[in-house]
Amino acid sequence: FNRETPGVPIAYTTNFLKDNELAVIKNNSEYIETTSKAYTDGKINIDHSGGYVAQFNISWDEINYDPEGNEIVQHKNWSENNKSKLAHFTSSIYLPGNARNINVYAKECTGLAWEWWRTVIDDRNLPLVKNRNI
Repeated sequence: FNRETPGVPIAYTTNFLKDNELAVIKNNSEYIETTSKAYTDGKINIDHSGGYVAQFNISWDEINYDPEGNEIVQHKNWSENNKSKLAHFTSSIYLPGNARNINVYAKECTGLAWEWWRTVIDDRNLPLVKNRNI
């Protein structure tokens, strides 16, 4: 290190003159730890094979971020929600990797006057998985 090489020291230590003890700066600071999770796309497979009329209601939130880093939540619904489906009905719903809070609701028509519709599935806030069979 000299005038011809404009470098700076990377680290150094300092001792007190009085007792030759190592001089230490005690300093605390707060920080925010940012974590991230990688999600791949997922799929919900619906397979209705019962001998009754069924209706499904499937919804989820898609999470995006604006340029400032603020979270933008878009609520999405399956286009076939609350439509009567007869056996044998199959369908697949493809969910993007940013899908969260997946809700699955299914009901069946019993044909009984006192309980025309009966809830079969009412699952809320499901995590995104590669394949979910209903």
